[in-house]
Amino acid sequence: MRELLERIEVTDPEGACKYFRDKIRGGEDPSSIHLSLFPVALRVLNPPFFNGHMPKMYSLCRNLIPYLAREEVALLVLLEINEYAKRPLLKLPVVFSLPAVPISFAGVESALSRKDRQEATILMAAFTERNGRQELARRILLLGSGYLDKSLGHSVSCSAFILREILDQPDQDPLPGLLTISDFFCNAEIHTAPDVNGGAETTSRDIELQQMLRAVSGRGIINLHHTLTRFAMDRVRHLFKADEYDHLTRVWTAFMGDKKEELLRFDESAEPLISEEIFQQLFSKRKAGPVVGFLNKHLSTKEGRRTLGRLIIKGVCRLYQGNYDPHYLTGLASALWTMERFWDHPSIAANGLFQYLDFYFENLQTKKPGTLGSKPDFLSPP
Repeated sequence: MRELLERIEVTDPEGACKYFRDKIRGGEDPSSIHLSLFPVALRVLNPPFFNGHMPKMYSLCRNLIPYLAREEVALLVLLEINEYAKRPLLKLPVVFSLPAVPISFAGVESALSRKDRQEATILMAAFTERNGRQELARRILLLGSGYLDKSLGHSVSCSAFILREILDQPDQDPLPGLLTISDFFCNAEIHTAPDVNGGAETTSRDIELQQMLRAVSGRGIINLHHTLTRFAMDRVRHLFKADEYDHLTRVWTAFMGDKKEELLRFDESAEPLISEEIFQQLFSKRKAGPVVGFLNKHLSTKEGRRTLGRLIIKGVCRLYQGNYDPHYLTGLASALWTMERFWDHPSIAANGLFQYLDFYFENLQTKKPGTLGSKPDFLSPP
Protein backbone atom coordinates (compact mmCIF):
# COMPACT_ATOMS: atom_id res chain seq x y z
CA MET A 1 0.00 0.00 0.00
CA ARG A 2 2.96 2.33 -0.54
CA GLU A 3 1.08 4.56 -2.98
CA LEU A 4 -1.83 4.94 -0.56
CA LEU A 5 0.52 5.95 2.27
CA GLU A 6 2.31 8.40 -0.01
CA ARG A 7 -0.96 10.08 -0.98
CA ILE A 8 -1.82 10.53 2.70
CA GLU A 9 1.68 11.88 3.35
CA VAL A 10 1.24 14.62 0.74
CA THR A 11 -2.28 15.54 1.92
CA ASP A 12 -4.15 14.23 -1.12
CA PRO A 13 -7.50 12.97 0.22
CA GLU A 14 -9.16 12.61 -3.17
CA GLY A 15 -6.25 10.63 -4.61
CA ALA A 16 -5.99 8.45 -1.49
CA CYS A 17 -9.70 7.65 -1.53
CA LYS A 18 -9.66 6.87 -5.26
CA TYR A 19 -6.71 4.52 -4.76
CA PHE A 20 -8.57 2.78 -1.93
CA ARG A 21 -11.75 2.38 -3.98
CA ASP A 22 -9.75 0.89 -6.86
CA LYS A 23 -8.13 -1.61 -4.48
CA ILE A 24 -11.51 -2.64 -3.05
CA ARG A 25 -12.89 -3.18 -6.55
CA GLY A 26 -9.84 -5.35 -7.20
CA GLY A 27 -10.71 -7.61 -4.27
CA GLU A 28 -8.48 -6.24 -1.49
CA ASP A 29 -9.65 -6.79 2.08
CA PRO A 30 -10.57 -3.40 3.66
CA SER A 31 -9.57 -4.62 7.12
CA SER A 32 -6.07 -5.41 5.85
CA ILE A 33 -5.84 -1.98 4.25
CA HIS A 34 -6.80 -0.45 7.59
CA LEU A 35 -3.93 -2.27 9.28
CA SER A 36 -1.49 -1.09 6.62
CA LEU A 37 -2.19 2.53 7.57
CA PHE A 38 -0.18 2.17 10.81
CA PRO A 39 2.97 4.09 9.69
CA VAL A 40 0.99 7.21 8.77
CA ALA A 41 -2.11 6.98 10.96
CA LEU A 42 -0.04 7.08 14.14
CA ARG A 43 1.52 10.39 13.04
CA VAL A 44 -1.62 12.25 11.97
CA LEU A 45 -2.16 15.57 13.76
CA ASN A 46 -5.47 17.26 14.52
CA PRO A 47 -4.70 20.98 14.75
CA PRO A 48 -5.26 23.13 16.68
CA PHE A 49 -5.26 20.28 19.22
CA PHE A 50 -1.93 18.60 19.92
CA ASN A 51 -3.03 15.30 21.47
CA GLY A 52 -3.39 11.94 19.74
CA HIS A 53 -6.98 12.20 18.50
CA MET A 54 -6.33 10.68 15.09
CA PRO A 55 -4.09 7.75 16.18
CA LYS A 56 -6.73 6.94 18.81
CA MET A 57 -9.39 7.00 16.10
CA TYR A 58 -7.26 4.62 14.02
CA SER A 59 -7.00 2.19 16.92
CA LEU A 60 -10.67 2.34 17.82
CA CYS A 61 -11.89 1.82 14.28
CA ARG A 62 -10.73 -1.76 14.76
CA ASN A 63 -13.23 -2.05 17.62
CA LEU A 64 -15.96 -1.10 15.15
CA ILE A 65 -14.92 -3.41 12.31
CA PRO A 66 -16.20 -6.69 13.88
CA TYR A 67 -19.74 -5.30 13.88
CA LEU A 68 -19.74 -4.82 10.10
CA ALA A 69 -19.96 -6.84 6.92
CA ARG A 70 -17.04 -6.58 4.49
CA GLU A 71 -18.61 -3.95 2.24
CA GLU A 72 -19.58 -1.91 5.30
CA VAL A 73 -15.99 -2.06 6.59
CA ALA A 74 -14.91 -0.54 3.28
CA LEU A 75 -17.03 2.57 3.88
CA LEU A 76 -15.65 2.98 7.41
CA VAL A 77 -12.05 2.68 6.21
CA LEU A 78 -12.80 5.11 3.36
CA LEU A 79 -13.97 7.63 5.97
CA GLU A 80 -10.74 7.04 7.92
CA ILE A 81 -8.51 7.57 4.91
CA ASN A 82 -10.23 10.79 3.95
CA GLU A 83 -9.80 12.17 7.48
CA TYR A 84 -6.11 11.21 7.72
CA ALA A 85 -5.27 12.58 4.29
CA LYS A 86 -6.73 16.02 5.07
CA ARG A 87 -4.41 16.61 8.03
CA PRO A 88 -0.69 17.24 8.56
CA LEU A 89 1.61 14.46 9.76
CA LEU A 90 4.54 14.52 12.14
CA LYS A 91 7.83 14.03 10.32
CA LEU A 92 10.02 11.15 11.49
CA PRO A 93 13.61 11.99 12.53
CA VAL A 94 15.97 11.96 9.55
CA VAL A 95 18.83 10.47 11.58
CA PHE A 96 17.93 7.83 14.12
CA SER A 97 20.39 5.85 16.22
CA LEU A 98 19.89 4.30 19.64
CA PRO A 99 22.30 5.11 22.49
CA ALA A 100 24.78 2.37 23.32
CA VAL A 101 24.32 2.73 27.09
CA PRO A 102 21.28 1.48 29.06
CA ILE A 103 18.50 4.04 29.33
CA SER A 104 16.40 4.61 32.43
CA PHE A 105 12.90 6.05 32.18
CA ALA A 106 14.19 9.06 34.10
CA GLY A 107 16.13 9.94 30.94
CA VAL A 108 12.87 9.96 28.97
CA GLU A 109 11.27 12.23 31.55
CA SER A 110 14.26 14.58 31.41
CA ALA A 111 14.03 14.90 27.61
CA LEU A 112 10.29 15.56 27.88
CA SER A 113 10.87 18.26 30.51
CA ARG A 114 13.24 19.99 28.07
CA LYS A 115 10.67 19.60 25.27
CA ASP A 116 13.21 17.75 23.15
CA ARG A 117 10.83 15.66 21.03
CA GLN A 118 13.48 13.90 19.00
CA GLU A 119 15.59 12.91 21.99
CA ALA A 120 12.53 11.79 23.93
CA THR A 121 11.47 9.61 20.99
CA ILE A 122 14.93 8.08 20.64
CA LEU A 123 15.18 7.40 24.38
CA MET A 124 11.72 5.79 24.39
CA ALA A 125 12.83 3.53 21.54
CA ALA A 126 16.06 2.70 23.38
CA PHE A 127 14.14 1.95 26.58
CA THR A 128 11.84 -0.32 24.55
CA GLU A 129 14.78 -2.21 23.03
CA ARG A 130 16.09 -3.11 26.49
CA ASN A 131 12.92 -3.39 28.57
CA GLY A 132 10.19 -4.38 26.11
CA ARG A 133 7.11 -2.65 24.74
CA GLN A 134 4.88 -3.57 27.66
CA GLU A 135 7.18 -2.01 30.23
CA LEU A 136 7.44 1.20 28.22
CA ALA A 137 3.65 1.32 27.88
CA ARG A 138 3.19 0.85 31.62
CA ARG A 139 5.66 3.65 32.44
CA ILE A 140 4.18 6.09 29.92
CA LEU A 141 0.65 5.51 31.19
CA LEU A 142 1.68 5.95 34.81
CA LEU A 143 3.40 9.17 33.76
CA GLY A 144 0.25 10.34 31.99
CA SER A 145 -1.92 9.48 34.99
CA GLY A 146 -0.65 12.55 36.81
CA TYR A 147 -2.09 14.90 34.19
CA LEU A 148 -5.71 13.85 33.65
CA ASP A 149 -7.19 17.19 34.73
CA LYS A 150 -4.72 19.19 32.68
CA SER A 151 -5.19 17.11 29.53
CA LEU A 152 -8.93 16.32 29.77
CA GLY A 153 -7.95 12.69 30.18
CA HIS A 154 -6.01 12.50 26.91
CA SER A 155 -2.71 11.81 28.69
CA VAL A 156 -4.14 8.34 29.36
CA SER A 157 -6.97 7.93 26.83
CA CYS A 158 -4.95 8.84 23.72
CA SER A 159 -1.70 7.33 24.99
CA ALA A 160 -3.38 4.05 25.87
CA PHE A 161 -4.70 3.44 22.38
CA ILE A 162 -1.49 4.51 20.66
CA LEU A 163 0.38 2.11 22.92
CA ARG A 164 -2.18 -0.63 22.21
CA GLU A 165 -1.32 -0.29 18.52
CA ILE A 166 2.38 -0.59 19.29
CA LEU A 167 1.67 -3.71 21.38
CA ASP A 168 -0.91 -5.27 19.06
CA GLN A 169 1.17 -4.85 15.89
CA PRO A 170 4.60 -6.13 17.00
CA ASP A 171 5.79 -6.46 13.39
CA GLN A 172 5.46 -2.69 12.94
CA ASP A 173 8.15 -0.17 13.87
CA PRO A 174 6.98 1.55 17.10
CA LEU A 175 8.70 4.82 16.15
CA PRO A 176 5.63 6.60 14.65
CA GLY A 177 3.60 6.05 17.80
CA LEU A 178 6.48 6.99 20.10
CA LEU A 179 7.02 10.21 18.16
CA THR A 180 3.35 11.16 18.54
CA ILE A 181 3.42 10.52 22.28
CA SER A 182 6.64 12.53 22.63
CA ASP A 183 5.17 15.44 20.68
CA PHE A 184 1.95 15.35 22.72
CA PHE A 185 3.73 15.14 26.08
CA CYS A 186 6.16 17.94 25.18
CA ASN A 187 3.34 20.23 24.07
CA ALA A 188 1.26 19.43 27.15
CA GLU A 189 4.27 19.66 29.50
CA ILE A 190 3.84 16.10 30.75
CA HIS A 191 7.16 14.93 32.16
CA THR A 192 7.03 13.88 35.84
CA ALA A 193 5.47 10.59 36.96
CA PRO A 194 3.28 10.84 40.09
CA ASP A 195 3.72 8.65 43.15
CA VAL A 196 1.58 5.52 42.91
CA ASN A 197 -1.02 5.54 45.66
CA GLY A 198 -3.34 2.57 45.50
CA GLY A 199 -5.42 0.25 47.62
CA ALA A 200 -7.66 -2.65 46.70
CA GLU A 201 -10.93 -1.06 47.79
CA THR A 202 -11.51 1.10 44.69
CA THR A 203 -11.48 -1.80 42.24
CA SER A 204 -14.42 -3.78 43.63
CA ARG A 205 -17.35 -4.44 41.29
CA ASP A 206 -19.83 -2.41 43.35
CA ILE A 207 -17.56 0.64 43.36
CA GLU A 208 -16.85 0.18 39.65
CA LEU A 209 -20.58 0.29 38.90
CA GLN A 210 -21.04 3.37 41.04
CA GLN A 211 -18.16 5.11 39.26
CA MET A 212 -19.53 4.21 35.84
CA LEU A 213 -22.94 5.61 36.72
CA ARG A 214 -21.18 8.90 37.41
CA ALA A 215 -19.05 8.66 34.26
CA VAL A 216 -22.01 8.20 31.89
CA SER A 217 -23.93 11.02 33.55
CA GLY A 218 -23.91 14.45 31.99
CA ARG A 219 -23.81 15.83 28.47
CA GLY A 220 -21.12 17.38 26.32
CA ILE A 221 -17.47 16.82 25.51
CA ILE A 222 -16.11 16.91 29.07
CA ASN A 223 -18.48 14.24 30.35
CA LEU A 224 -17.85 12.16 27.23
CA HIS A 225 -14.15 12.15 28.14
CA HIS A 226 -14.89 10.71 31.56
CA THR A 227 -16.27 7.60 29.84
CA LEU A 228 -13.57 7.55 27.14
CA THR A 229 -10.81 7.62 29.75
CA ARG A 230 -12.36 4.78 31.71
CA PHE A 231 -12.66 2.78 28.49
CA ALA A 232 -8.98 3.34 27.76
CA MET A 233 -8.01 2.22 31.27
CA ASP A 234 -9.93 -1.01 30.82
CA ARG A 235 -8.11 -1.78 27.56
CA VAL A 236 -4.66 -1.55 29.19
CA ARG A 237 -5.54 -3.00 32.59
CA HIS A 238 -3.39 -6.08 32.00
CA LEU A 239 -0.22 -3.95 32.06
CA PHE A 240 -0.51 -2.99 35.72
CA LYS A 241 -0.14 -4.48 39.15
CA ALA A 242 -3.20 -4.26 41.41
CA ASP A 243 -1.97 -1.20 43.30
CA GLU A 244 -1.04 0.58 40.07
CA TYR A 245 -4.44 0.02 38.50
CA ASP A 246 -6.06 1.15 41.71
CA HIS A 247 -3.97 4.32 41.47
CA LEU A 248 -5.32 4.88 37.95
CA THR A 249 -8.85 4.38 39.24
CA ARG A 250 -8.28 6.92 42.01
CA VAL A 251 -6.95 9.64 39.71
CA TRP A 252 -9.73 8.98 37.20
CA THR A 253 -12.32 9.31 39.98
CA ALA A 254 -10.71 12.59 41.03
CA PHE A 255 -10.79 13.69 37.37
CA MET A 256 -14.60 13.46 37.44
CA GLY A 257 -14.65 15.88 40.38
CA ASP A 258 -17.86 16.11 42.38
CA LYS A 259 -20.12 15.16 39.49
CA LYS A 260 -23.30 13.40 40.63
CA GLU A 261 -25.35 10.72 38.95
CA GLU A 262 -27.80 12.30 36.53
CA LEU A 263 -29.36 9.28 34.91
CA LEU A 264 -32.06 9.89 32.35
CA ARG A 265 -35.26 7.99 31.72
CA PHE A 266 -35.91 6.71 28.23
CA ASP A 267 -38.95 5.53 26.36
CA GLU A 268 -38.77 1.75 26.56
CA SER A 269 -41.83 1.18 24.39
CA ALA A 270 -39.95 1.21 21.10
CA GLU A 271 -40.75 -1.65 18.78
CA PRO A 272 -38.09 -4.27 18.01
CA LEU A 273 -35.95 -3.36 15.04
CA ILE A 274 -38.25 -4.09 12.13
CA SER A 275 -35.87 -3.23 9.32
CA GLU A 276 -32.60 -1.46 8.75
CA GLU A 277 -34.34 1.10 6.55
CA ILE A 278 -36.74 2.11 9.34
CA PHE A 279 -33.90 2.39 11.84
CA GLN A 280 -31.79 4.53 9.53
CA GLN A 281 -34.75 6.83 8.89
CA LEU A 282 -35.04 7.30 12.65
CA PHE A 283 -31.28 7.77 13.03
CA SER A 284 -31.23 10.44 10.32
CA LYS A 285 -33.56 12.60 12.46
CA ARG A 286 -30.58 13.10 14.81
CA LYS A 287 -32.45 12.63 18.10
CA ALA A 288 -30.66 10.55 20.74
CA GLY A 289 -33.63 9.50 22.87
CA PRO A 290 -35.58 7.52 20.25
CA VAL A 291 -32.44 5.64 19.15
CA VAL A 292 -31.56 4.72 22.74
CA GLY A 293 -35.15 3.53 23.17
CA PHE A 294 -34.26 0.46 21.10
CA LEU A 295 -31.48 -0.55 23.49
CA ASN A 296 -33.35 -2.43 26.20
CA LYS A 297 -34.94 -4.78 23.69
CA HIS A 298 -31.51 -5.73 22.31
CA LEU A 299 -29.24 -5.51 25.33
CA SER A 300 -29.60 -8.97 26.84
CA THR A 301 -28.11 -10.97 23.94
CA LYS A 302 -24.80 -10.67 22.14
CA GLU A 303 -26.60 -10.94 18.81
CA GLY A 304 -28.92 -8.09 19.74
CA ARG A 305 -26.07 -5.85 20.85
CA ARG A 306 -24.15 -6.61 17.67
CA THR A 307 -27.16 -5.81 15.50
CA LEU A 308 -27.77 -2.49 17.23
CA GLY A 309 -24.07 -1.62 17.18
CA ARG A 310 -23.85 -2.37 13.47
CA LEU A 311 -26.81 -0.12 12.66
CA ILE A 312 -25.46 2.76 14.73
CA ILE A 313 -22.02 2.53 13.10
CA LYS A 314 -23.64 2.49 9.67
CA GLY A 315 -25.77 5.47 10.66
CA VAL A 316 -22.66 7.44 11.64
CA CYS A 317 -21.00 6.53 8.33
CA ARG A 318 -24.08 7.45 6.29
CA LEU A 319 -24.30 10.92 7.83
CA TYR A 320 -20.67 11.61 6.91
CA GLN A 321 -20.27 14.54 4.55
CA GLY A 322 -16.47 14.65 4.35
CA ASN A 323 -15.63 16.37 7.64
CA TYR A 324 -15.77 14.63 11.03
CA ASP A 325 -14.57 15.35 14.53
CA PRO A 326 -12.55 12.24 15.55
CA HIS A 327 -14.65 12.02 18.72
CA TYR A 328 -17.55 10.93 16.52
CA LEU A 329 -15.77 7.58 16.09
CA THR A 330 -13.81 7.34 19.35
CA GLY A 331 -16.89 8.23 21.37
CA LEU A 332 -18.88 5.66 19.39
CA ALA A 333 -16.37 2.91 20.25
CA SER A 334 -16.54 3.96 23.90
CA ALA A 335 -20.34 3.83 23.91
CA LEU A 336 -20.36 0.35 22.36
CA TRP A 337 -17.77 -0.81 24.91
CA THR A 338 -20.07 0.48 27.66
CA MET A 339 -22.97 -1.42 26.11
CA GLU A 340 -20.96 -4.67 25.88
CA ARG A 341 -19.20 -4.34 29.24
CA PHE A 342 -22.26 -3.33 31.28
CA TRP A 343 -25.07 -5.02 29.35
CA ASP A 344 -26.41 -6.44 32.62
CA HIS A 345 -26.77 -2.92 34.03
CA PRO A 346 -29.16 -1.23 31.58
CA SER A 347 -28.97 2.20 33.22
CA ILE A 348 -25.22 2.37 32.55
CA ALA A 349 -25.50 1.06 29.00
CA ALA A 350 -28.40 3.34 28.08
CA ASN A 351 -26.88 6.49 29.55
CA GLY A 352 -23.51 5.73 27.95
CA LEU A 353 -25.17 5.44 24.55
CA PHE A 354 -27.24 8.56 25.10
CA GLN A 355 -24.18 10.53 26.24
CA TYR A 356 -22.43 9.73 22.97
CA LEU A 357 -25.40 10.14 20.60
CA ASP A 358 -26.46 13.39 22.23
CA PHE A 359 -22.94 14.78 21.75
CA TYR A 360 -22.75 13.50 18.16
CA PHE A 361 -26.14 14.70 17.00
CA GLU A 362 -25.84 18.05 18.80
CA ASN A 363 -22.51 18.75 17.13
CA LEU A 364 -23.81 17.80 13.68
CA GLN A 365 -26.76 20.15 14.09
CA THR A 366 -24.75 23.11 15.34
CA LYS A 367 -22.12 23.07 12.59
CA LYS A 368 -21.87 26.35 10.71
CA PRO A 369 -23.75 26.34 7.37
CA GLY A 370 -21.66 24.74 4.69
CA THR A 371 -19.28 22.96 7.08
CA LEU A 372 -20.67 19.53 6.25
CA GLY A 373 -21.46 20.38 2.66
CA SER A 374 -22.56 17.75 0.19
CA LYS A 375 -20.93 14.37 0.08
CA PRO A 376 -18.04 14.33 -2.45
CA ASP A 377 -18.34 11.76 -5.22
CA PHE A 378 -15.21 9.93 -4.09
CA LEU A 379 -16.88 9.19 -0.72
CA SER A 380 -19.67 7.17 -2.26
CA PRO A 381 -19.51 3.47 -1.32
CA PRO A 382 -16.68 1.54 -3.04
